[in-house]
Amino acid sequence: MSYTHLIKETLDILDLSVTFNENCLTKEKYKGQICHIYRGNLIYTAQECIHCKHQIASDIVRWGTTTVRLLMNDVSEYRTYLELKKQRFKCKACQRTFVADTSVAKKHCFISEKVRWSVVTRLKK
Repeated sequence: MSYTHLIKETLDILDLSVTFNENCLTKEKYKGQICHIYRGNLIYTAQECIHCKHQIASDIVRWGTTTVRLLMNDVSEYRTYLELKKQRFKCKACQRTFVADTSVAKKHCFISEKVRWSVVTRLKK
C-alpha cells in the first residue's frame, strides 16, 4: 500500500490528483495548538482555460505553484491540516492564470467539505 493511498484513506480524500510523499506528516505548533500537518501536491494537466475556454493544451502552460492550508477533520484528537501545493497555469490565449481545482474544498474556502458536512450533521442532532 502506497503512502498516498494510506493517507487518502486516513483523511478520506477521494481526489485522484492529490499525492503525498514519504515524509509528509509533521506535528507542529500552529495557532497555539499542536497539530498534524499533512503536506501534499495537487498536480494535473489542465485541459482548458477556465476563463476563455481555450482547449489547445500547448497554450496552457504550468506557471508555478501556490500553497494552501485546509482544515480537515481531527485525527487522533489532534487538529489536522492539509497543506496542499496546487499547480498554477497560464493561458497563452487570454494571458490569465488559474489554479488547479480539487474536490477536497470549495474554491476560495480553507475548510474541507468533510468538515463542513460534519458540522451540519452535528447541528442536526
